[in-house]
Amino acid sequence: PPMGAPPIGAPGGYPPQQSAVPPGFADPEGGGFDQQAAAPPGVGGPPAGFPPAPGGRGMPPGGYPPPPGSGFPPGASQAPAPPASVQFFNPAAVAPRKGAAGGAAGQAGGAPTEGMANMSMRTPAPAFNLGDVPEGPKVWNPPAAPCLDTEGQTHPRYMQCSVGSIPNSASLAQKFSLPMSVSVHPLNDPEVQEGFTAVPVVNFGNCGVIRCRRCRTYVNPFVAFIDGGRRWRCNVCGLLNDVPSDYYCSLDASGRRRDHAERFELNSGTVEIVAPADYMVRPPQAPSFVFCIDVSARSVQSGMLHCVCQTIRNALPKLPGGERTQIGFVTFDSSLHFYCLKSSLSEPQMLCVADLDEPFLPLPSELVVNLQESRHLVEALLDKLPTMFAGSLNPDSALFPALQAASAMMQHVGGKLLLFQAVLPTLGRQTVRPREDTKMIGTDQESKLLNPASDAFKAHALEICSKNQISVDVFCCCEHYADLATISPLCKYTNGQLWYFPNFEASRDGDTLQADLTRALTRPIGFEAVMRVRASKGMKISAFHGNYYLRGADLLALPTCDADKAFVCDIVHEEQTLTGSHVCIQCALLYTTSDGERRIRVHNLNIPVTQNLPDVFATVDVPVTVSSLVRSAIEQALATKLMDARSKIQSACVTALKNHRIMNNSPLPDQIKLLPLYVLSALKCPVLRDGVEVRSDERVALMTQLGSFSVATTCVFLYPSMFALH
Repeated sequence: PPMGAPPIGAPGGYPPQQSAVPPGFADPEGGGFDQQAAAPPGVGGPPAGFPPAPGGRGMPPGGYPPPPGSGFPPGASQAPAPPASVQFFNPAAVAPRKGAAGGAAGQAGGAPTEGMANMSMRTPAPAFNLGDVPEGPKVWNPPAAPCLDTEGQTHPRYMQCSVGSIPNSASLAQKFSLPMSVSVHPLNDPEVQEGFTAVPVVNFGNCGVIRCRRCRTYVNPFVAFIDGGRRWRCNVCGLLNDVPSDYYCSLDASGRRRDHAERFELNSGTVEIVAPADYMVRPPQAPSFVFCIDVSARSVQSGMLHCVCQTIRNALPKLPGGERTQIGFVTFDSSLHFYCLKSSLSEPQMLCVADLDEPFLPLPSELVVNLQESRHLVEALLDKLPTMFAGSLNPDSALFPALQAASAMMQHVGGKLLLFQAVLPTLGRQTVRPREDTKMIGTDQESKLLNPASDAFKAHALEICSKNQISVDVFCCCEHYADLATISPLCKYTNGQLWYFPNFEASRDGDTLQADLTRALTRPIGFEAVMRVRASKGMKISAFHGNYYLRGADLLALPTCDADKAFVCDIVHEEQTLTGSHVCIQCALLYTTSDGERRIRVHNLNIPVTQNLPDVFATVDVPVTVSSLVRSAIEQALATKLMDARSKIQSACVTALKNHRIMNNSPLPDQIKLLPLYVLSALKCPVLRDGVEVRSDERVALMTQLGSFSVATTCVFLYPSMFALH
């Protein structure tokens, strides 16, 4: 999966929004809100065989069937599937290398064997001699991540907390010193059989979506029904809410609704609610893809143009949306080239625009077309593009005017804009000039190279793309310096993605580009999304980390959200002492599916509160903690200097281990022993490594990519299972 964390809000002069509601929504989530990879060590979620919720039902092979009337086959039960058991190889469990004299020099204590890796090494026998290698363990089970009571909890693949117990006071949390963070991977669905869904779908029908009147929390497994089932108490703010007559059900002797087992929203930690009409102000738009491709001489000579066209053509049958999908193309060098693909034409028509200061659309309504209706023209265009520009000697690039034109093409529907760059932008009102000074790399001035030289791309991302529900993916294949620090805000603030292929050559990098582009086009994706995370009374969300734009106080605007995007938020004490026994955290993502259905995906966690600091340390989830620490360090590096970021993450680790020793004489819990390993890995990775060997473009690209990594991907990135030596 793909691999930035932007500053919160819109610093730098973006005008304040009159409303926290993005265009296209009557109100976020329908109603006002109060302002309130084999895995590396320790990764893998709960222990193998994660059980279904007691009293609930296990998901059968294949997944959940959609609700009746959706067109999919009925049958099968609905609860999260247990994850596959993962086996790990422990390098520390292998006997140390035998340093012997004479002929023992070739003995390698850590060489891979069948016993160590638990892999079937079939005959014939190895063709080389590894020497006398001690047998490693058959299976190594790493320290298990803290596993909460599973009843009603969302599966860790969707949401995880960095601690399994919340300190009951702000003073105790300060002694803990590590961040309390929640990682949210909202659309990380497992593969299921066609016609089924990985998450149970709930339709409240005429009674409307059941939510708290005050804090707008969705009904979930941790609410309490009282007064014979006529009222329910919100587990976030504590307010008593009336139960609509259409939703009423009497209680049994234990105080549980008699239809509890039939209500997925009351026994499943993750549900997807069908959003009624009042959650939108316009019909869901068709999935749209616009490709903005550099056709300069460098693009042709490196093979980028041919590789991109061939990959797009192969991916056409797999694009999300089916019959509703729309598509359009813009190419650029020293001028802009548009393509009319009306289905009534016999072949594509190219229209050139040479005005780069005020670019315009020659045929505004005929440049983005239905893919199914114009499939033959789209394929013909992709076949012709490499030969049309095969003899090009034009070295210039009008990237920013092309970006403006492509955004204008799709601003009425939104969707995904894919931008392919082969040379530094040289034409138009906004150009990019080389500004990398090798003398600044590794010094206190390096942060200037990591921040934009101009706010033009950021302003375009906020005022045009985010406002019109356009997400931008950038594929940078420049031969030399590209100033990605200036271009990357296009991806950061639209929840897009940045791929970097320095000195791209198709013979060497073509397969990688094809794989990344295919994934970007075919992965599950949601459109026109907004997301909010709520926490129980006494706690609050203090910061978000990831690629997004923050509208209002806590509403994440996400023009698109796909299966590879994850976010991290930090929670802190709003009150000095917590009075409840548990802290509930609920994440709600309102989005449009590629099939045109408006859905609300809800994830719930219910975490116990403790007054003992050793309990907090014993339940630390190191991968989630490190994921938050690294993102905070990236923001620190962009705000001040790289050395401050390195010191911040290192100090957090040292302080936490020291406080554990002071407060508790017992040995460190097994899980937290991995914290120094990951911190050291983070300090050595290209994102935070000091020195002159990491160029600014590479560092910026990795920072942007890391902003959308999941917890598992972050840990694999920091502590890889394999290194490329070439």
